[in-house]
Amino acid sequence: MSSALTVLVVLVLATPARAAVIGFEVLPPPAGWTFAEAQVVNEAGQVAGTAGVIGKRPVPGFLYGVRWDGTTPLVLGGGETGGQAYGINERGDVLFTSRFAHVGLSFISLLVWEDGRLVGRTPRGTSTNGPIGRDISDNGVVPLAHQRTAGAWRDGVYESVPLPPEGTYRDHVAVNRHGTTAGVGDLNDGTGSFVFRCSATECTRLPAAGAGGSYSVAAINDSGWVAGTWSVGSTTRAVLWADDRVTVLPGEDVTVSDSRRALNENGDVVGRRTVDGLSRAVLWRDGELIEFGLPDWSQAIAVNDRGDVVGWQESGGSPRGFHWRDGVVTTLPAPAGSPAWATDINNSGVVVGHSYSQAFRWTVP
Repeated sequence: MSSALTVLVVLVLATPARAAVIGFEVLPPPAGWTFAEAQVVNEAGQVAGTAGVIGKRPVPGFLYGVRWDGTTPLVLGGGETGGQAYGINERGDVLFTSRFAHVGLSFISLLVWEDGRLVGRTPRGTSTNGPIGRDISDNGVVPLAHQRTAGAWRDGVYESVPLPPEGTYRDHVAVNRHGTTAGVGDLNDGTGSFVFRCSATECTRLPAAGAGGSYSVAAINDSGWVAGTWSVGSTTRAVLWADDRVTVLPGEDVTVSDSRRALNENGDVVGRRTVDGLSRAVLWRDGELIEFGLPDWSQAIAVNDRGDVVGWQESGGSPRGFHWRDGVVTTLPAPAGSPAWATDINNSGVVVGHSYSQAFRWTVP
């Protein structure tokens, strides 16, 4: 195990002379609907999210998965009480859930919109509370965890991950563009958990960050590097697995963002650090911890391969999205009086996010 020991705290705010001129637009919901929320964006600029009617029931569900091509929303599908999009790949395929509630029970199905049609991605035998999924690779691989097992859809077939029977698996949602997945298993002897990485043919148990504790996996990049959070008692640390080497990143009481872009191709990792009960947006770069110096509650959500970071902060009691580049923080514009959360950024500087009822897209030069 290697450990990054140097901590660098950088406190800088944007000045008007250096702040980028950022484009902004509202992504409309389908005609006659009142709610939209953008979550993820691919390199082509296609945006996936959720739309519906709050307080009124569209048939057959309250909320639907949606993909925006430009500003045109395409309704993908929904469920009895809701559908929500989580992932989009470079083909424009969208992974989303369909939720049905009955007699106090919630039934969740995973669906993929691909080639102009809906394809089921719920394994047989699943029932209430459904499988948990988040990401989809460019070749359609969907990892998921359910009922203490982990598996993945590859080429339209679902198979359990080929790991030894030394644990039960509870976290398996991260996948890179090539279809390599990562997740977490709990040891059967109760001594802790472990992180694993899987290709189509084999799985590897990654080295422990230290004695005991539990893990959560946030993201895996195209080189197969994995970022996650390690918890021992009340202490949480950020961890990076580069190939088969594990590094505990500097700082305590930190959490890596639960986002497919929490880790970029250069090894940058984003998340938050709790200081005196207040969450602070942070970036780990080249073994150093960088704080953004935002005055109130904040969290970094995603980082692209240029090193640009987006997230959100409390400003005047309302959430506002921000963009960080080379030490300069810029507040993302939003309609007057509207809150805004930034949720994703692609390598061209297209940022997406939402308020309580509107979907937003920003363009950062």
